[in-house]
Amino acid sequence: MSWEAIRWVLEDAPDLPSHLVSPLVALADSAAPDGTGAFLGQPEIAWRTRKALRNSRKDIDSLEKLGLIREGDQSLAQYIRSDRRPTVYDLAMERKRGPRPSDEGMQASPRTGSHGGMPASPREPSDGMSASPRSDARGDAGDLSRNGQSGREGMHTSSREGHGGMQASPELKKRRTSSSSPPPVARIADALDISDSDAKAIWDRFVADPSVRAPSRFVDSLIASGDIAKHRPAPKATASTAGHPYEDSGRGYCARCMQPEKHARHGGTK
Repeated sequence: MSWEAIRWVLEDAPDLPSHLVSPLVALADSAAPDGTGAFLGQPEIAWRTRKALRNSRKDIDSLEKLGLIREGDQSLAQYIRSDRRPTVYDLAMERKRGPRPSDEGMQASPRTGSHGGMPASPREPSDGMSASPRSDARGDAGDLSRNGQSGREGMHTSSREGHGGMQASPELKKRRTSSSSPPPVARIADALDISDSDAKAIWDRFVADPSVRAPSRFVDSLIASGDIAKHRPAPKATASTAGHPYEDSGRGYCARCMQPEKHARHGGTK
C-alpha cells in the first residue's frame, strides 16, 4: 500500500472525473511510493470499485487517455502466469492540479458573526444599558415555548427519515438496498463474458456443492484470484470449433472456442 500515491489521487491528480477516482485509487494502492509499478488484475479492480468488468476496463482506458497513468515496467509482473498477467502502470504523479480554492469569498451565516464564530446577540439594548440576565433567561424560555411545537415536528420528521439513530422507513430501506452490488449470476457472467443462462448453471453448481458454505463470497474470491476461468463452460463442438488454428483473444484463450492454445482443437494436447 502506498499512502503517497493514494494521497496524490485524492488531492493532486488533475482533470480526474469523479467516476474514475475509485479505479485510480485501486491502482495507487498497489503502486510504489513514487507511483511506479502499479498492477492489479481487471477482476480485482472491478471487485474493489463495485463495477462490472467491462466498465472497469473502460475506466482504465479512460485514465490512460487522460494521461494519469501510462504503461510501466512489465517485467515486474513476469512472475504471474501469462494468461492472468495484468498490465503494469506508472501513475503520473508529477502532474498536479491547482491549489485548493480559498474560502474568503464565502458569505457568513446570517446567524453568525463575520468570522463564523458564536451567534450574534438576539437583541441589542436601545437605551445603552446592558441586557439583564433575567430578561435573557425569560426570552430564551419564551422562545422555547413558542418553538416547542416546531421542535417536536422536527424530531418527528427526523424519525421518519431515519436520522439520529431512529428506524428508517421501508421506502428509505428500499432505496438503500437498491445500490447494492450485482447478484452473483451477473458477476459470473461479466467475469467470463458468457450468457446469463450459462452463468446461472455455474451458480447452481456452487449452491448445490456442500463444501461451499458461502456461495456468494466464494464467487467473489474466484473472480478476484482469476480462478473463475476454470469454471468456464465448454462450448459445444461444431464444425467451426472441432478443429481450427488458434486465434488469440488477448485474454489467454482462443477467440473461436474459448479454449487455451494447447487444447487438442488447436493441434496440441489438453
